[in-house]
Amino acid sequence: MAKETKFRCAVYMAGCGVNIFSNYPKTFDLLNTGPFVNFIPEYSCNKKKANSGYSIIYIKDGVSSAKMLDDKTLEIRGPLKEISKASTIPYRAHFMIEPQLNNNSIFTTQGAGVSKNQKAILLMGKRGSGKTSISLELCRKYNFNLIGNDLVLVGLKNSNGYLFGGTKVFPIRFTTVRYYNEDLQKYFENTTKTDEWIDKINLYPKDLAISVEKKLPVKMIKAFYVHLDNNKSAPLHIQKIGKKGTLYMGSLFLYEELSRYIRGVCNQVVVGPRFNLVGYLPSLDTDDYHKKRIRLINWLLNNFGFYYISGSMKSICDYFSNCLETSNAS
Repeated sequence: MAKETKFRCAVYMAGCGVNIFSNYPKTFDLLNTGPFVNFIPEYSCNKKKANSGYSIIYIKDGVSSAKMLDDKTLEIRGPLKEISKASTIPYRAHFMIEPQLNNNSIFTTQGAGVSKNQKAILLMGKRGSGKTSISLELCRKYNFNLIGNDLVLVGLKNSNGYLFGGTKVFPIRFTTVRYYNEDLQKYFENTTKTDEWIDKINLYPKDLAISVEKKLPVKMIKAFYVHLDNNKSAPLHIQKIGKKGTLYMGSLFLYEELSRYIRGVCNQVVVGPRFNLVGYLPSLDTDDYHKKRIRLINWLLNNFGFYYISGSMKSICDYFSNCLETSNAS
């Protein structure tokens, strides 16, 4: 390590942590708060050392670079301003924590998770399928709590599926509020509106008076691949995934989604306001993590049930609300 490089703090996600060593004395201040907190599932930073053996070494330097020194140590170099602008260390900490989560049969995936009365529903699907729109509607009009939107932590515990947390942010395109939650269009008044797909704002639970689930993890009662139809009269359609016509939404889709972070697909090292790419990070996947991922996928498809659902906003949200009532009644 460089001269005067020492332990400064540790970054945590869902109880798993990575130690941060640096020659910059104010590293804790750099990592404790910032916009990145809302975009990394269950992010926290404190001065208690993690016992995981995983470390990030940040060397304040004139030239930016990144490399793995061994399986559990990532070295990042660069000017403080460049590292700070891109929140380089926090996002790479997610990369280093993902193996620890996988070891505990927990996986980061794109999606949304909502809950009511300690019962959770997982929403998955391709980009633009309506996950954010539906989770917004459920939280704002059906009294659901937010577990996570955009990224959620899903896994097995005692042979049952749970949601262990997620990011507390709603990245919203204008198309999201064109048909639903129309009152949120006011947040787009100062945007360029050059393209309804590109123009995007980030809203947070406190902005929307949405309650956040505090008691984690929450046991799942349903898991869905969603497709929101903007036709308000569209009928509700539900089909178990794995049968004819839905095979592509099954194990292949789930495997791709559950392995994105452990394989480094979403974890390129970037620095500066223009997000310049530096360094190369290998996959931290292992055969053991693969087997645990398969165990979760098989549980979802064969034991629990993973369903395709489409329809109008009202039909889908009414169905989810009824799921909670039925579950509580039983």
